[in-house]
Amino acid sequence: MKRFLVNLRASWRVVFLMLWTFGMFCLLMGLCFLARLRSVEAGLRVRAAIIRTWARIALRACGFRTIVQGSPPPAPCFTVSNHLSSIDSVVFCAIIGGTFVARHDMEQWPLIGTLTRNVGIIFVNRLRRTDVTSINTRIAEALEKGYAVHMYAESRIGDGKAVLPFKPALLEPAVQTQMPVHYAVIGYRTFPGDAPPMEAIHWGPSKPFTEHILDILRLRGAEVTVTFGDTSISGTDRKELAQALWERVESEFVPLD
Repeated sequence: MKRFLVNLRASWRVVFLMLWTFGMFCLLMGLCFLARLRSVEAGLRVRAAIIRTWARIALRACGFRTIVQGSPPPAPCFTVSNHLSSIDSVVFCAIIGGTFVARHDMEQWPLIGTLTRNVGIIFVNRLRRTDVTSINTRIAEALEKGYAVHMYAESRIGDGKAVLPFKPALLEPAVQTQMPVHYAVIGYRTFPGDAPPMEAIHWGPSKPFTEHILDILRLRGAEVTVTFGDTSISGTDRKELAQALWERVESEFVPLD
């Protein structure tokens, strides 16, 4: 009986999220078009507001409670964080409403790929070094337009027990423009009686994406904490900047249970 109820919970959430996402996507396309007729800045404000609303309701429908510690930086800004799950981006969307540097294969995922291609996600293939220059150009353009750009500086999902070394290559736009980089630390905690976050929320390399998402949707809910650093960090050397950011995030990271 318990298994049936858990699967029923996941099923209605899937239906709700599909309908909610489709409706907000249509609203986003329509309102952003009208807002851009007025000004680029108006289009960005509308986009950020709709994305934040979509993400906040999506998280609430899945039973997630978001706790924000510290002050999220206002756009335009460049933020980096650790990476634990596929839903990290939904959490940061709910907080800053910006755009992301994301793994390139996400662009090919059913439904998700279509949505992400139309909301300004910056895709990067970390295995192709020749992509770095063009990706850095797109990051710089997004910052210049007024976006809040977020990047998972580990370049992949970590193991949940420690923060992987930060990759410096895509920090070049911040170095070139002398823009300070903000950092954040994300962590999860599930409710008593549910599977621990390491099992239910963390996305390990051996778990298929569909199974990973269903594990999250089967939860009664969870608590996600995002802690923003008190100060930003600037640098003239991207390797030194990456190391400094990693040290701050690593010092505040709490391993998953």
